[in-house]
Amino acid sequence: MTRLIAVFGASPGIGKSTLTKRLADTARRVGTVDRFDEEHILSRSEFAAVAAQFQSSGVVDLDVLLDASARFVTSAMVYDTVVTDTLFPFVPSLLAWGHDDETIRAFVVQLRAILDPLRPIVVYLDGEPAEALPRAVSRSGDAWLQTFLTKVKTYKTTPPIRDVAGTVAHLRRERDVTLGSLIDAGFTVVILRDAHARSPDDLGGEVRSRLDWLP
Repeated sequence: MTRLIAVFGASPGIGKSTLTKRLADTARRVGTVDRFDEEHILSRSEFAAVAAQFQSSGVVDLDVLLDASARFVTSAMVYDTVVTDTLFPFVPSLLAWGHDDETIRAFVVQLRAILDPLRPIVVYLDGEPAEALPRAVSRSGDAWLQTFLTKVKTYKTTPPIRDVAGTVAHLRRERDVTLGSLIDAGFTVVILRDAHARSPDDLGGEVRSRLDWLP
């Protein structure tokens, strides 16, 4: 049976992409694996309607996201494991588009029911955004930071995001809404504490110890 591992985290620079790759490589030892990152959503056929609506208006209707998720489940069933990087449960996008906490929580409940055939597990890298963001800048450079800040300043938030401090505050709220919504919806959530201060080997070792079906 197929299993979905959705890797999520509290901030850029916290180690999501590295851990996603390691988990996919590990899962390949025992079966077939599909691994993709959030940016690949615009090129996958299951999410064609999502891509079209986002490219035309900059936002996506909730029912379009849910329909695409159902198509994703169908396509995923041919693999033993699917590993995604910062896709499900879509909370950062929903917050950016101005949805309130109640709407997001109701959406995540619906999403959980759709993903149920994949026995989803969310691996959440928890940590302090004020510490993780500098790691992202060190890795990707000041130009990346400016691009990221330009993006988050367009979010429909109250108060508006204007600088790094506002970005950190938003990421902290995003963390609270994400974890609260996942837990309330009944997702299995593996929380890796203090991820911003830990090595990839340490984080990968904890995940393997807590998911005993991984080699």
